[in-house]
Amino acid sequence: MNKFYNFIRSLTDHELAILVRYRYQGLLENSKQKINEEVKNRNLSISELNRYSREKLKAEAAKGSKQCLRCGSEKWFEEHEYSEKPFNEFSSVEVVTDSYRCLLCGYNPFKETPMNFLQKLKRVFSMNKNKRFYKWNSL
Repeated sequence: MNKFYNFIRSLTDHELAILVRYRYQGLLENSKQKINEEVKNRNLSISELNRYSREKLKAEAAKGSKQCLRCGSEKWFEEHEYSEKPFNEFSSVEVVTDSYRCLLCGYNPFKETPMNFLQKLKRVFSMNKNKRFYKWNSL
C-alpha cells in the first residue's frame, strides 16, 4: 500500500467527495483509478458525491487550527515556492515563500487576491506566510 491510497482510505465520505470535486481532474491516471476504486468500495453514487461536495465540512475547530474557506477542512500541507530576486548588478538571492494549501480542495489563501484594504491588512498581520533567504548567487 502506498501513502496516497492510505490517505484516501482515511477520508470520510464527505471529505472524499470534496477531493473528487476539486482535485480529481488534476491527478494522474493511477491516482484517479485508486479514487474510483475507493468510491466503488464505499458504494457512493454520483448523486451522493454531488450532495456531499456542495456542503462545507462542519469540523469542530481545535484551538489554533484553521479551517479552509472553500471546503471547511482542517487538513493542510506546507507549500514552498522558490523565486530568484536580483540583489544588485552582479548577484541575486533565492527567496523561499512558505504558505499552506488545503489537502482536500487545493485552496491556497495566500494566492487569492484580497478584495479590499481590510483583507490586505489582515493578510499582513494574521496569516502565516514566511519569506526567507535560501541561497545567495553571485558572479
